[in-house]
Amino acid sequence: MVWHYVTHYLTKYILALFSLFIIQIFIGFYFWYATSKKMILPVIFGIEKKAQEKQTLFKLLGSFLMASGGFLAINYFGFGAGLIYLSIVLMTIASLIILLIPLGVLNKTTFLITSIISVLIENLI
Repeated sequence: MVWHYVTHYLTKYILALFSLFIIQIFIGFYFWYATSKKMILPVIFGIEKKAQEKQTLFKLLGSFLMASGGFLAINYFGFGAGLIYLSIVLMTIASLIILLIPLGVLNKTTFLITSIISVLIENLI
């Protein structure tokens, strides 16, 4: 019952809901990516060293962020459409992170610029 009021508040008063899902899933997957022992991570966001040192904490945080983003998507779109939306966003974000971070294309500024542009486009159009 309480969760119904929380999601009603989120959907009514927070306009940038789709961007919130995507940013939350991006950060959650990046936490998982940063804890990988096989990957040599360049320092992009400044948390990579801490993620290598405290792997269980960052894996839990990443899991929580991805699960809560998925739960919000399922709650907003419905079960079937939310799962499809979650899987499409997760595959897209994972592919972009795995491809663009080693190339050095994705960094703090590009992440902030694309996040701000997506929130503005979502709210102004």
